[in-house]
Amino acid sequence: MRTLFDIEPLLPALTAGHLILTPNRRLAAKLLSAFAAHQTQQGVNAWPTPRVLPLEGWIQQLWQNHQDNNPAQPFSLLLDKRQELQLWEQVILDDQESSPLLRPGGAAAQAQSAYNTLSLWLQSCDSATYQEHQCQPDNLARWSAAFEQRCSEQGWIILTQVIEQLIAALTHQASKHEPYVHLVEFQELPPLYKQLIETLTDKTITPARNCRNQRSGVVT
Repeated sequence: MRTLFDIEPLLPALTAGHLILTPNRRLAAKLLSAFAAHQTQQGVNAWPTPRVLPLEGWIQQLWQNHQDNNPAQPFSLLLDKRQELQLWEQVILDDQESSPLLRPGGAAAQAQSAYNTLSLWLQSCDSATYQEHQCQPDNLARWSAAFEQRCSEQGWIILTQVIEQLIAALTHQASKHEPYVHLVEFQELPPLYKQLIETLTDKTITPARNCRNQRSGVVT
């Protein structure tokens, strides 16, 4: 049975145990399924599990290992997206300057997205680029400050903060380096992700985009 994912270009990396990163869990599962189908067609009955991970799953794994290897450091709980959104909503509900007509749920989702986008592109509410395009009152800047304060007080952390801490902690740890990292089907990688990957690898490889997916109109 032919799969929608052309596994051939990645076979050397898969069999060599190289780290392969995908934009999401669905594509990682598709790639693993295609590799399993290939192995079965070749008459192989058992094989080591390839190192295929969604990018955020890999970062979470790095963070967990970092905390396990540094027990003396204060523990920080990584919030998932749902918990993070709930905290944004609570911040907005508690904000005395927010408009009574504001819908907290929708505002929280927008604030979460904007804050994370700024962080991934190495910006913040204090950066000149952000300030040039803002009008007063600046709700996002006020909410962001309250959000960061609550995270600090409670020992909570979000993914973009995890990436920043990992870059600082692992920059000079050669033992943590990956010889190769393969980036599969990424449309565009924000600078913060690029910094982390460049910190932890000697060579990044981006295979050509999957031709079979493009012909079939499958979006990954």
